[in-house]
Amino acid sequence: MSLAKEKPVCESGPKWLKEVATNFPSRIGLEQSNKSPLAPLTGQDYQAYRTFLHALELYGYCDDEGRRHALICMQHAVRAMQPHTQWIARASIPHLLDWGDQQKLWPLIVTQEKVSA
Repeated sequence: MSLAKEKPVCESGPKWLKEVATNFPSRIGLEQSNKSPLAPLTGQDYQAYRTFLHALELYGYCDDEGRRHALICMQHAVRAMQPHTQWIARASIPHLLDWGDQQKLWPLIVTQEKVSA
């Protein structure tokens, strides 16, 4: 029997986002279908996005203290992205968490205040 290994979130996240941007664009705040939402990412943006996805995954597994640290990581990852690409991180939150978590977490991620650990 062969067990399929689950893809890392840094691989499944971009694939999920492309599918949603193509088929359900309004769910992530797009006015029309976008088959290549990751196109504006530079090399640095893409690596920061991948880091964001891993920190988001960590957040989902943590207790309160761990979540504060994961949140700090997400803040730094998003700040390493160009401002016009940061929406991609925001749009990817429901890939791992719930749609409502996007509304709750994003203001904490983009706040200028540091989250104390």
